[in-house]
Amino acid sequence: MGLCLFILGRDRGLHIHLPVPQARPTLPTIVLIVLDTVRADRTSMCGATRPTTPRLNALAQRPDTVATCQAIAPGAWTVPTHAAFFTGLMPWEHRADFASDAELVGWLHVRPLPSGVKTLAEQLSARGYQSVLISANPTLGLPLGLDRGFALKRFAPRRGGDHDWLIENLGTALRERAVYKAAGLFLVVNIFDAHNPRPATDPSLGWVPRWGPIQYGDPTSLRYLQGVLPQAQAQVWREHMVDSYDYSLTLADDALGRSLELLQARGWLGPDTRLIVTADHGELLGEFGAYGHGSWVSEATQRVPFVSMGLPECSPASGWLSLGTVFSLLRDGVCTPQPGPAIAAARPNADVVEISAGRHGRQAMFGLWSDTHMLHASDDIETDWVAETMETTPDPDPQPALHKALQAVRAAYQIPPPPIQAAGQAAEEVERGLRALGYVE
Repeated sequence: MGLCLFILGRDRGLHIHLPVPQARPTLPTIVLIVLDTVRADRTSMCGATRPTTPRLNALAQRPDTVATCQAIAPGAWTVPTHAAFFTGLMPWEHRADFASDAELVGWLHVRPLPSGVKTLAEQLSARGYQSVLISANPTLGLPLGLDRGFALKRFAPRRGGDHDWLIENLGTALRERAVYKAAGLFLVVNIFDAHNPRPATDPSLGWVPRWGPIQYGDPTSLRYLQGVLPQAQAQVWREHMVDSYDYSLTLADDALGRSLELLQARGWLGPDTRLIVTADHGELLGEFGAYGHGSWVSEATQRVPFVSMGLPECSPASGWLSLGTVFSLLRDGVCTPQPGPAIAAARPNADVVEISAGRHGRQAMFGLWSDTHMLHASDDIETDWVAETMETTPDPDPQPALHKALQAVRAAYQIPPPPIQAAGQAAEEVERGLRALGYVE
């Protein structure tokens, strides 16, 4: 079938036959919004008494969404969990994480995503999608392989401090891509407001007192992590930490609401949209004598909110949704829940060992959530079981099947991964990036 054009000239007419392009099937819009560093129990969606996340709560209550507060992030910080989102592989499979045998970058050892692993953006781009990454967390822009396959990508120039950067760049990206709506859109947005550093609180909200900005790594924070802060000061510092975090959740929630409004206004949210809103990890707020994330596995660091739209409900037998399912949900629109309990892991972090004077970060940590147990263990799984409260008394009788599941993860971590790229330009780029983020002095 073709199109016939009859063009009249002064002396004769010309017939030109042009092929009519075949109609392409409409590709569903695919959107992943990551609420960086948002733990479930501090959100109003998941029962917090403070109104920290009204927009997330409203999204979760819509009749066309599926929501749960029983989602478990597989990694303990940005890189391993985003790598799981983008590959469907768990941290002990993709190995993009802290690693003592990785090349030293300043004082930080980070293993990149293996080059042979095809990312979600690469796979969807091959299907005709335009893949866009807008991240207020600049870590995703480091040459670690997480941004492979994205045709358009924007990363915040620094860690925190500019609440409007995300919306401005998302709006620009959607305008740039407006002419390509027939191609389909795969969009990843990382909202960084809940991550440290955190700004001064706003007491006009009526539920949070006035506090100044908070920056992990200041002398008071370090003394708390080292366990030498006097008890009275430690209590004040924890109150400051919790209030600042809760206030930062309102900023993240505002960014979520504005992002969804932009997508709606530009016509990218509709009945064929696959949308997931979740977090890559949570945050310790003074529990267990620690703060932050990356070197610990507990409910505070791994249990995160999850909301989806245009996707089937995942109902794993364990009752806990592993976020390793995000990959198949976004790529194929199907749920492939984990066959057993949800498991998370954290690698040792030499930097945390140093700044905590050896109190934290020396061993890998593992966590398991099943329908009957929540078990955590250090690297010495055989003897060092700990309860959710992280007390020193070992769990005397964990279920053998659950014990075996964590042993398998530990064994996977002991298998040597593929060799890391030799020192050279890539390592220099990583160091420059980490220095810009404040990880390296």
